[in-house]
Amino acid sequence: MFWLKSPADGAARLDIDGGRQVRLEPWETAMNAITIIQDEHRRMGAVLTCLTQLSRELLDPEVQPDLAPFEAILAYLEAFPARFHHPKEETYLFRALDARAPDLKPVLDTLRDEHDQGERRLVDLERALERLRTRPTEEAGNFCKAVDDYVAFEKAHIRLEETEILPQAASRLTAEELAVLEDAFLGNEDPLFSAGRQRKYRDLYSYVLAAVPQPHGFADPWKRQAAPLRA
Repeated sequence: MFWLKSPADGAARLDIDGGRQVRLEPWETAMNAITIIQDEHRRMGAVLTCLTQLSRELLDPEVQPDLAPFEAILAYLEAFPARFHHPKEETYLFRALDARAPDLKPVLDTLRDEHDQGERRLVDLERALERLRTRPTEEAGNFCKAVDDYVAFEKAHIRLEETEILPQAASRLTAEELAVLEDAFLGNEDPLFSAGRQRKYRDLYSYVLAAVPQPHGFADPWKRQAAPLRA
């Protein structure tokens, strides 16, 4: 798809079928752009929920720890949110709101700082996983605490964006700015949830579905039903 802004009426238009254009009302343009970001948030939330559920199994003394799913989850969090989602939020969404809504500067500054904090927290979680690998019995509780802290931080960050920023973007950005935002996020290929998901994430995808309830998953959220991840 390709977006145009008509100089005659200022409306966003969707170019489809080799040149045929469909006029979109401003609210439709906003919903397209914002929904893409919300969808990415929901997918990240599903992975975070999976991380929490799997970490609880470490506290069961009868369960042999399987660290492969944790490695895959942390690799995904580094590969997609940290490298694609957050940078595009800052480059396209936050920057556009800087110009259109200077009153949002405090919350935008907070969100930028939280992106940086999130990267540092992810590194700390990776280190906690390494300690768990060498001392599984002694470090299980500490790792679960680290997971809880990280997940709580990231979910609070997403809630702040969804309550304070996305509604403002939908109402205050122009159709053209929203079209640019949509085009930027449409370029994101999620390595876990896209149709062409990378091989190393295929088993993790089953874990996410097994750990997350409908509509994002299919299983009892408190029971792991997927087969163990391959190393």
